[in-house]
Amino acid sequence: SLHYSRGNYDISNNYYEKAASIFKAIGNTDRYISAKMNQVWYLLSIEEQDAALDLLNELDYPQDISDKALSYIYNAYCGYYTAKKDYTKAIEYAKLDFKLNNVSKTPEDSAAHYFSLIKNYGIASIADSTIHFARQLELLLRENNPNNHYYYIEISNAYQQAGLPDYSYDYLYKAYISLRNNIYDNSQQRILELEKKYDLSRKDYELMKATHDKNLLLASVAISLLIIIIMSVASFQYKQLQKQKALLIQEEKEHFATINVLQKKALNLYPKFVEICSVVLQKHFKMELQEDMNKAIDYLKSMLIGELSSMFPVKNEKTDYEHLSNKEQLIYLLSEYGFSNEEIANILLITEANVRSTKSKIKKKSETF
Repeated sequence: SLHYSRGNYDISNNYYEKAASIFKAIGNTDRYISAKMNQVWYLLSIEEQDAALDLLNELDYPQDISDKALSYIYNAYCGYYTAKKDYTKAIEYAKLDFKLNNVSKTPEDSAAHYFSLIKNYGIASIADSTIHFARQLELLLRENNPNNHYYYIEISNAYQQAGLPDYSYDYLYKAYISLRNNIYDNSQQRILELEKKYDLSRKDYELMKATHDKNLLLASVAISLLIIIIMSVASFQYKQLQKQKALLIQEEKEHFATINVLQKKALNLYPKFVEICSVVLQKHFKMELQEDMNKAIDYLKSMLIGELSSMFPVKNEKTDYEHLSNKEQLIYLLSEYGFSNEEIANILLITEANVRSTKSKIKKKSETF
């Protein structure tokens, strides 16, 4: 069929022959007869009527074939006799085909069979039959059928061949009106389709825009809330850091103030130390000088420890101080207040090693240290 539509009739006929052989081999009678009839029509198109008739007469098919396959054969014989201008025979086969296919469904179901009769009656100049079947076909045509103009043109041609020009002109006019209405209806239908498509597109766009705006609003609200939360958390953290910083600064100030007080107390003891040293220096014996010097130093240390003990209250009331000396108690208290070994050594006028050994003694005496 593809080669036939392109004008390659010889190639098309060869393929029809191959198709007919395959359909016959597999037992598909309808397709086999259809392929053979296409060969007949090919031969008729190149005016090989005798070859077409031989092909029809030599056709091998079973007796009980379908109405569809039989209609193919009737149409082919009708076409052969029309080509031979034996219109009486052509009409006989057209009647057989028409009787076989006269179904009152739509023009598309039976139009071709009506045309076959109308055409042959028109060519044979049998006006009454031409008019009769043309009117029957016209009664079958549905109003506003887009193919009505095609049917009217065929009827007009049949009337022209039957020698009825007035009828031919009337049907040409009907064909013109039908075609014009069809074009108008198609245009209107196309316009309505475009309008509907535009409305749908516009609604889709509006819906999409509304959805987009809604999503944008929600995103803006979500981002705003997120920014507020972040700023609140950051502000809270900043305030906490400021409080901690102020607290550390205050603790640092208090620590240095305590050290300053201790240093002042130590300076107040210095005149007493000088006085004792002057008394001791008046002695003449080294041994006595050393002993008195040691006593003076111990006296100063005791006074300093006493001064410091009065400055620092007991921080841990549960701690047992009964077995600790004044020095040990003071080192313990200074450690509790956060003084380092070096600071304690400088305050008490002792070495860091002495501080560490004293702490070890305290630890042994009290498990709570």
